[in-house]
Amino acid sequence: PLNQARAVFVTGATGFLGAFLVSRILQETDCPVYCLVRPSEQKPQERLENNLRSYSLPLSPRIRAVAGDLSKANLGLSEDDYRMLFRQVDVVFHCGAAVNYVHTYSVLKPHTVDGTREVLRLCCRDHGKTLHYISTNGIFPGGETYYENGDIDPYLPHLSNGYGQSKWVAEKMVQQAALKGLPVL
Repeated sequence: PLNQARAVFVTGATGFLGAFLVSRILQETDCPVYCLVRPSEQKPQERLENNLRSYSLPLSPRIRAVAGDLSKANLGLSEDDYRMLFRQVDVVFHCGAAVNYVHTYSVLKPHTVDGTREVLRLCCRDHGKTLHYISTNGIFPGGETYYENGDIDPYLPHLSNGYGQSKWVAEKMVQQAALKGLPVL
């Protein structure tokens, strides 16, 4: 259970959804919350805290930015940070992705598909981690009812943009990991 986690890892924390997700995790846990932050002109911790402030969300000394990149092997983390995460983290929230409805699949794949693969690899290391995967409705046509564990294969031929296609592939990888025993919520 989340409230018993030794540590939580979050991707996408510098986005809108990620900011509110981090805030909620802080409310429901007493553990450190590590957040993957892509390097920029701002220091990772500063960038993360500025994002939370922009939505008037509280800060906490338990929030810890780790510099990395979804599109890179081992999430672009230093060896020490990667080792620390796979040893300490019990729960992973993956909501990071490249969100753009204009770019092609090949442009979005490194962050969305390869990033999901790297998160899955992290979740399978050491004692294993529970993955909370933040999905999207970008792969589903409007006006239909679809279910969380439903078959997504019929939607693939209808995906006309790179965002929907990359999210479909990431979703499929997560479904396959779940079928192989990874705890995915």
